[in-house]
Amino acid sequence: MAHSAVSIIKHDMTVIIDASSKGLIVVDHITAHLDNDTLTSIPALMLNPDMQILRASVDGRELIEENSSLGQQLLTPMADGHIQLPVGSRELVIEYRNDLMTDDWPWITLLPQEAWYPTSIDTPLSFNLDVRVPSNWVTLSQGASDSEVDGNSSDDNIDQQYDNVATYRQFDPQQGIYLIAGPYVDYHREARGYRARVMLRDADARLADSYLSAALVGLERYSAALGEYPYHSFTLVENQQQTGWGMPGFTLLGSEVIRLPFIIHTSFPHELLHNWWGNGIFVDYSSGNWSEGLTTYLSDYLDREENDHARQYRLDTLISWDNFAKRQGDFPLSEFIARHDRATQAVGYGRGLYLFHMLRGQLGDAKFLEALKKFYHQYLFKYASFDDIRDVFESVCECSLEEFFRQWLYRSGAPRLTLEKATLNEAGNSLEITLGQENPPWRLRVPLRLMDTNGNSHWRFMPLQASMQSETFVVDTPIARVDVDPDFDVFRMLDASEKPVTISELFAADHVVVDPADESFAPLARSMVSGRNGWSVAKDGSDAGADGLILLGRNHPLAEEIFDQRIVNESLALDGAPVRISAESVVVLAGAKNLNGHNTIVLWIIAQADERLADLLRRLAHYGRQSYLVFDRIDQRASFSGQWRTGGGGLTRVFVDDPPAVEVNGSKPLF
Repeated sequence: MAHSAVSIIKHDMTVIIDASSKGLIVVDHITAHLDNDTLTSIPALMLNPDMQILRASVDGRELIEENSSLGQQLLTPMADGHIQLPVGSRELVIEYRNDLMTDDWPWITLLPQEAWYPTSIDTPLSFNLDVRVPSNWVTLSQGASDSEVDGNSSDDNIDQQYDNVATYRQFDPQQGIYLIAGPYVDYHREARGYRARVMLRDADARLADSYLSAALVGLERYSAALGEYPYHSFTLVENQQQTGWGMPGFTLLGSEVIRLPFIIHTSFPHELLHNWWGNGIFVDYSSGNWSEGLTTYLSDYLDREENDHARQYRLDTLISWDNFAKRQGDFPLSEFIARHDRATQAVGYGRGLYLFHMLRGQLGDAKFLEALKKFYHQYLFKYASFDDIRDVFESVCECSLEEFFRQWLYRSGAPRLTLEKATLNEAGNSLEITLGQENPPWRLRVPLRLMDTNGNSHWRFMPLQASMQSETFVVDTPIARVDVDPDFDVFRMLDASEKPVTISELFAADHVVVDPADESFAPLARSMVSGRNGWSVAKDGSDAGADGLILLGRNHPLAEEIFDQRIVNESLALDGAPVRISAESVVVLAGAKNLNGHNTIVLWIIAQADERLADLLRRLAHYGRQSYLVFDRIDQRASFSGQWRTGGGGLTRVFVDDPPAVEVNGSKPLF
């Protein structure tokens, strides 16, 4: 039967991890079933070619190497990992082993992409999994777990000496089977019907407690807003590699990562939410990966929205897209599959979250949430595409979203808005406004803030579908100013006056020169450029025609020519605020300067030469959204940071001499 006719593959599997040999032994009973549970043909399978097959049978017939050419093929998987089965095979029982050659022993992480079990690409599966490990070990897989201490096995050929057994049952369709095992310190907590778990390599009750609490809060919150959590529990697993991976029912986070104070508010809820988007509903990549944008919007972004930082988050997202995707090669969201660098992140995560933000603005919060719940209920444990999302949202809003999705999925680039004209009538309460954009025009819904002379904000939305369009708006009181999309609710190119110079622009530059103030900084300068294409060390970097310039040293002779900041009495004025610094402080300032006819991003690192400085500078990319940073000690995080203030510039018109102050209003969190 054709691959496409298979509904689900079922695995009845026993796994032994033998500590004495550091070996893995697996017995897997495989069948394939249609939706009505009718037995059907097994599709093509892959098994890691490093596995040594010990025995196998197909449809009850043992395959023996000596007298079966088919057995010869099966008993030694092909070099590419394919297992050849007779056409129409309905049952495969296979036993195999492999030495767990891992530098991280005894911590075992078996992922589906490693093909540690016979797997069929793109065919969902369910499983019964019995795992036998040393007595002091714990295990984890997706699915409900029943632990027992008896030596019984579902397979008579399995050695009975392993009495630490965990049994996992996963009846809902999955994309793969995961197995984590090792002598972890295991922490559990249950509250209001939700279960959380933390598996650490060393005991740390305080750290575990913080993550258990955060997990339970997140499980309850997301379940109430979107639909019940689809897995038995959620587990944080400490990983030696500094990963941030979301798996079905758990997350693999690096040992250093989980100890960063902000991770529990950013990456951790992000990976938890992937159990709804990506590990709950599976991604059909035919029109791009929708899960990263939606997950980022409902976790990372929602956290900022709760804390009145949503506007800043949107601005930072547009800055990142401008610095990386626009400069390094933008592409449509429909072509995003996974993050590989900052440019792909700016598209998949940044443009992706904006698609959902603009969709929310168009439908309103109530219908947006209703559509998300319907999407989750309708596609849980199924594959879904952007087209499926559009269908669900259209059914809720009873409107056509075809043009919206086609534009934001299949078109690269972004609109550049211009405020061509803003004219008041004699009474001052009627405003004729003309907006422009480049050809070919985008179809936009542009927010306008009309502030009256009493300081009240009147919000209007102007549809913009042509390269030049005018509309008149009337309010009850005289208008003092108008701002076009002042809260960055539209995915667009920023006006020059809206974009502060940030550290990330330096890391997006093609040609960067590091200029040490004196010989004491020379070793550091050489280490900074090592391994970076387009980076070099040069004295008097202003003559190098570089896109980026790093000035190393508190007393660098070029700094005063480029930066207005002055250190006076151990104090530095940053956007008008005096910041106390000491000889031990490290200050990083970002600026821009036209040097010899070339626009150059300049970073001034105000510090004394110190061997510890190199480690700090390696972490600068994590602060890319900032314009300035102050570190109290060079082995600590930034104690003060921010972006340079910007004005309304080209997208603002002020009509009175003394306009009321503009207050940034926080948005109401979605849930």
